[in-house]
Amino acid sequence: MNSYTLNRTYIHTFYVDAVIISIAMLISVFSHLIFPIYQINPILFLLMLSIPYNSKQWNAHILATLIPMFTYMITGMPTLTKVMCMAIEYNIVLSVYFLLQDKIATQNIVAMFGIMLFAILIGKCAYYTSKTILLGAIFIDTPFITQLTSCVVISLGSSVFIKFKTK
Repeated sequence: MNSYTLNRTYIHTFYVDAVIISIAMLISVFSHLIFPIYQINPILFLLMLSIPYNSKQWNAHILATLIPMFTYMITGMPTLTKVMCMAIEYNIVLSVYFLLQDKIATQNIVAMFGIMLFAILIGKCAYYTSKTILLGAIFIDTPFITQLTSCVVISLGSSVFIKFKTK
C-alpha cells in the first residue's frame, strides 16, 4: 500500500468519525429539546453503522469511548457516571461483535442479525451491571419494552446496512 492510499484511508476515516461525533452531539441536544431520543439508543446505532467505514477496529473503539465523553463535555449530558457506563457498554458491544464476526465469518443476514443482537444484549447487561456498581443501586431509566425494541431495530437496521455496504 503506497502512502497516497494510506493517507486517503485515514482522511476518509477522519471524516466519517467527525460526522458521527457531530451527529451524536446533535442527538444529545435534540433529546432535551424535543423528546428523549436517547431512550432508543441512537448513538449505539451510529456506532454500528460506522463499522463498514472504519478502516480499523480500534477506530470503532476510540469512537465508542470518545462519543460519550464529547457529549458530556459539550452538552453536560449524560452524567459522568453514565458516560463511563456508556463507554463500557459500547466497547463491549463492539468487542463481542468483532469477535463473533471474525469467528463465524459469514455474510448471512440472519447470522449477522443474531451476532449483532447478542452483542447488544451483552452490552446492555454490562451497562446495567457497571451502572449498579458505580451508583450502588439498580437504576433502569428506560422501559424494558423500549430497550428490547431498540435492540432489535438497531440489530436489524445495522446488520442490513453492513451486509449491503460490504458487498
